[in-house]
Amino acid sequence: MKLIKEKALGLVGISFGGVLLFIVIGYSLVARSELAITLLVTLVVVVVLNLVLFRNLRLHLDIIERQLTALQSSIVLSRVPLNRPASFLRHAAAPDFIEIISEIIRRRSISKVLELGCGTSSLYITSILKQTKNASLLCLEDNLAWVRLVQSELDSLLKEDDEGNSANATSANVLHLPLVAMHPGQLPFYDIGAVDIDKYGPFDLLVVDGPSEVRLREQVFPLLKGLLVPSAIVILDDGDLSEIRKAVTNWLEQEKTWQARYYRTIKGTWIMWNSEMNPSLLLPFP
Repeated sequence: MKLIKEKALGLVGISFGGVLLFIVIGYSLVARSELAITLLVTLVVVVVLNLVLFRNLRLHLDIIERQLTALQSSIVLSRVPLNRPASFLRHAAAPDFIEIISEIIRRRSISKVLELGCGTSSLYITSILKQTKNASLLCLEDNLAWVRLVQSELDSLLKEDDEGNSANATSANVLHLPLVAMHPGQLPFYDIGAVDIDKYGPFDLLVVDGPSEVRLREQVFPLLKGLLVPSAIVILDDGDLSEIRKAVTNWLEQEKTWQARYYRTIKGTWIMWNSEMNPSLLLPFP
């Protein structure tokens, strides 16, 4: 894919260079004439069209590259059997985002995960956590109907392989927490004061894919950092959105020892970690 991209951009560059050369030659041959003016106007239009073509080509190649990455991730994730109904899978997170989560859980031996929002990613996380004894996943979700559906799927998934295996006490719970404003003038967020979340933690990994209204996620780090272990890792979906970029920037300004890295996945992914606690953190991708 990289080679195709380089060749395509190279062809556009050659075309653009040729047009510029033609402008110079044409102007020198028919300078100061009406024909020269007409020719120059025409060639300027051609140059503009080439620039537009170049920009659109880069955008389309970027989309194709991301889709190929997601396809590759889907193949990798196919080793986790999930026989779920189509109505459930329609709400799936992007495969490349789930793959990053999976790799971090494996490489860092994560045992306690807090996920904001829930869905197919919750199933994959639970499937991987089942390989670790006494591991747990806690999801916070404001949609009650979705809470019931996902919890039912998680219960079925845990029951499939764990019958008669009480030694592996992996748990996966989805809490229904409506969105409320804790103080006047404050943006609403999960009603974390309505339940004792501390009893489920502290957490090694925080996965941010909710609330569905993206601008509300800016409150995640200030409100939930107390639930994380010092060496915890934070993963954010929808990283291409300006609201998420703004949130990451604000968090890094507040927490000077934290670092962040962006990954060019289908929707963009940010990974954050405390550099003092993880000085040699091995991330899943370069």
